[in-house]
Amino acid sequence: MRAGLLAVAAVLFLLRAPLLSGIAEAWMVNAPLAKSDAIVVLGGDPNSRAFEAVRLVSRRLGSANSRDEPRLSATDRLGITISQAELTAPDSDQRGSGRGDSNSRPPISTAPSGRQ
Repeated sequence: MRAGLLAVAAVLFLLRAPLLSGIAEAWMVNAPLAKSDAIVVLGGDPNSRAFEAVRLVSRRLGSANSRDEPRLSATDRLGITISQAELTAPDSDQRGSGRGDSNSRPPISTAPSGRQ
């Protein structure tokens, strides 16, 4: 009895990759994409979801309404980098919002310190 269970466990262990791949394939939806009223991207990195939504809109699979508010990274909050919300803003009036004019950042000097 114990040897039989051990043999079954060994076979399942050796065949784990094909078995799990088969189960995953059964759960995957491979239907072709169709036009929809709304595009909601739930998976992936919050900062890359907007790009996937834009890709789907460019394929004319939905409308271009956006309500995504990705979390700002620490560098975005400090004003070191530009957030995805600012980069993908539909018009330039929204770019830089929350930090004043986007041109108000001090220029970055490449000169060695002491020679500015």
